[in-house]
Amino acid sequence: MAASVVCAPAVLAQTAVGPAQRPDGAGIAATPVESIRTTMQSVGPMATDAQGRELLKQIEAKWGLAMREIYNWNEQSFVQFYEGYKNYPVSVLEKARAADSYEAMQQAFRDYESTTSRVALSKAFDLRKTKAEDLAPETIQLRKTVLKALGDNDKDLVFIPTAPCGVWDTRFASDPNSAGAIVSTPTSSVTRRFYSHLLGSATDFSPQGGNPAGLCLQNNTNFLGADPFAVAMIVYTSNGTANGWLTFFRDGDTDPTGATISLYYSTGPTRSTLVIAKSSRGYGTGAYDVAVSGRFGTVDGTASVVGYFLKPQATALDCTTKEQVSPSIADGVSTFAQVTCDAGYTVTGGGVYSVSSIGQTVNASAQPVGSNSCFASVTNTSGANRVFTFSATCCRIPGH
Repeated sequence: MAASVVCAPAVLAQTAVGPAQRPDGAGIAATPVESIRTTMQSVGPMATDAQGRELLKQIEAKWGLAMREIYNWNEQSFVQFYEGYKNYPVSVLEKARAADSYEAMQQAFRDYESTTSRVALSKAFDLRKTKAEDLAPETIQLRKTVLKALGDNDKDLVFIPTAPCGVWDTRFASDPNSAGAIVSTPTSSVTRRFYSHLLGSATDFSPQGGNPAGLCLQNNTNFLGADPFAVAMIVYTSNGTANGWLTFFRDGDTDPTGATISLYYSTGPTRSTLVIAKSSRGYGTGAYDVAVSGRFGTVDGTASVVGYFLKPQATALDCTTKEQVSPSIADGVSTFAQVTCDAGYTVTGGGVYSVSSIGQTVNASAQPVGSNSCFASVTNTSGANRVFTFSATCCRIPGH
């Protein structure tokens, strides 16, 4: 068959969206003080070291075999487990202990970690509904930091929230580039580096002090669909020897620690906040994703990823063709038809065709003003009867 040319295409805007694979019900980032306090009141008192260790010991007795045999935990993994969870709320630890499946035990921890951060981040990034004067100072600074860090050219990044995943801890890392306290002076610092995500389907962050294999299923390129441009992390400091600060930045970039502050720390209690940093692999020159430097004193650092920012990815249009077949048309006779696209689709083209382009004359082919259809008129000049097929190409944006 030969086609005769067609309706002029209508304008159809194609939007850019993130990857189709997105977690359901996953926690998102931010831990401003007021949000944490509200959550603490709802879950009850935090466990003391002794209480936490005893409850975690009971969890290990119940699920330790699975941790070792299925998820390849070693002794270092259990050290991290006790240190990381011993001061969680008693109610959370008791819920994890009472769980009747390994997944339910993990979910008890995830629910708590998600809840502590969900409200503050949603306020920080809802620029249309949340006024700056209604935000706490920590959340205002978060908003400013994100807008400044990501830059005008990349402000349309897609945020993918993920279940919290510990990816780095200077106290437990074996990779020399990730391990060891961050020692700094007023003008210089040791720099630690770590991966914010893994390639393929990998899940093992233990070389850099993070969670062992089998726990972080949403923190790799198979799940995300691409290398993230930036990462959202809850970062913690401990064992600080002086008042100072840490700066997180994309590995390979110039160290901005002298002028940029991600998190203040001091001697005494652990400090935590949300930090967003650009990620190197796929976009920068660094071998790792994130680098960390400090100013003043010595401190240990920990990072738990709660989401990623991905560059928008264009999606192919979803198109279909609608057709209308004419009756047999005698030689010298003209015929016409108007084919309309279904609701939800936009006409992008169309026309009329028959068994041969010889012996047919297209009189008109256009999209009538204000319509969602293709009109065509043709005259049979073949010297015999002929059937014509009128068509409209109809497209939509996937998911709309």
